[in-house]
Amino acid sequence: MDIRRFAEIFDGLKQAYGTFKIESKSSSGKTQGKANVVREPRTKEDWENHLAGTPSIGIIPINEDNGCRWG
Repeated sequence: MDIRRFAEIFDGLKQAYGTFKIESKSSSGKTQGKANVVREPRTKEDWENHLAGTPSIGIIPINEDNGCRWG
């Protein structure tokens, strides 16, 4: 999928997004780590990395106008 189209569909709060840093993985496959909020706009590289699976980003669906396009 085109990155611009994907970013348009899953648009949300532009000034911040979430991340999750995996710190360990158990033998059963469960991961443990730390969630973090990055308080800066997403970049094209963030989206490219997300679609590649390393690292993922969590879009906050409520935008600056308190609206939501997906959920």
